[in-house]
Amino acid sequence: GKVSATYDSFRGRDEDIKRFNVKYEIGHMYNGSLFVANANVKSLEDESTYIFKSQVNKPLMFDYSKDFVILPESVNAIGSYGNRVFAFSDSSVYRIEPNNMVLEHIYEGTGALSQRSVVSVDEGLFYADANGIYQQKGPAPQRISLPIEKGMTYSYENKRLTNGRIPVLTWDPKRSSLVVILQKLTNNKAYALTFNVPRKRWDVITFNNANQYIFDAIMQFTGDIYATDGIKLYNLASSTTRKAWEWESKRLEVGRPELDKKFHYVHKTGTADLRYSINDTNY
Repeated sequence: GKVSATYDSFRGRDEDIKRFNVKYEIGHMYNGSLFVANANVKSLEDESTYIFKSQVNKPLMFDYSKDFVILPESVNAIGSYGNRVFAFSDSSVYRIEPNNMVLEHIYEGTGALSQRSVVSVDEGLFYADANGIYQQKGPAPQRISLPIEKGMTYSYENKRLTNGRIPVLTWDPKRSSLVVILQKLTNNKAYALTFNVPRKRWDVITFNNANQYIFDAIMQFTGDIYATDGIKLYNLASSTTRKAWEWESKRLEVGRPELDKKFHYVHKTGTADLRYSINDTNY
């Protein structure tokens, strides 16, 4: 008889698979394919630790007989950077080679709490867990939140994580800054820690409303950032009215942390009015 191409080579999928779409909870587009986790495939008994990859430019069509990788545990989020896909649990990061779906490396001790706690941009892959904020740009993740984790009114440790509260990450392209939106533990007020990548500097943005939780934020193609608390939509950092600038130092040890220090004066250069406080005493 006449010989022609197989169904698999012609259609790009196994002819025995009758159902090509996959129900999933977590998804991330990378290089034309949709990578999903916490999926539901009727032919499998337990897919909780699987990550499936769709066909290229066909995000709703999966060949789950071959395009998958099995991880040691279920994950909370998926991201990508540097020709690699990363999957995150609470305390581990899994680096995956996406073409052949091979688990290459496991970074233990860091993770991400949700898909909203991960953002992928040209400057790196940023993510947050209960302990810190991280940047994946080289061979290993870097903890960038050390300067703002403790010792300040709006430090990272002062966030609320109960009742589903999680860090929400987005990117500010106008300022080349990572934006981490949190809820304060003591008064339930929303605030954001921003990390300027070129200057490696942290700043704080506060929200006016009390008892406010920002549960999602998105960057628009215009470069504007929109955040929502479920009731209102906020355009972050869009006001033309400037707030009073304030800077708070960490504990100044001056090379001798075991000794008490006393500052006698502060030198100012410039014409602006300067008010400062040392150990809660105003000058």
